[in-house]
Amino acid sequence: MIYASFNKMLVDSTVTSGGFSFTVNANPVNITDISPNNENPSLVIYNLSQQIYDGDSIKMSYSNGEVKATDGTSLEYFTDIVVKNNLPVFLAIPGKIEAEAFSFNQGLQLENTTDIGGGQNVDSPMKETIFDYNVRVMKTALYNMEVRIACLGKRVSLKFSN
Repeated sequence: MIYASFNKMLVDSTVTSGGFSFTVNANPVNITDISPNNENPSLVIYNLSQQIYDGDSIKMSYSNGEVKATDGTSLEYFTDIVVKNNLPVFLAIPGKIEAEAFSFNQGLQLENTTDIGGGQNVDSPMKETIFDYNVRVMKTALYNMEVRIACLGKRVSLKFSN
């Protein structure tokens, strides 16, 4: 779903998919449903014919002049307005995932590394530490996983779940 907030309250009966268009990653995408919001007349909800992902570039255009505001004015034409993509970021597999790219952390502290490649590593003063990563597997396959761990006598175990 895409939520578009306009600067005026719109007349519900004039809000149709005619004239609106979207592109995702520069490819045209069909609108499957458009719904004015009854509680907020300046908000319109669009459903598109394809799934939107966190890294997608989305643009919106309007070109027919039939949408009216409650003050009698028409919605002005616009082209390729960038839609802010607020979806949570997922890390791609296969790919390199840095320790500090977690989406949830319980008990971890970050510290700068001094080795080649730089970046950060994680340190845990707690007995049990949890950190999660949001990942998207791009292709079903078997993958080898390499993990670099410095643990100074601490027991380390890795758990994977979906």
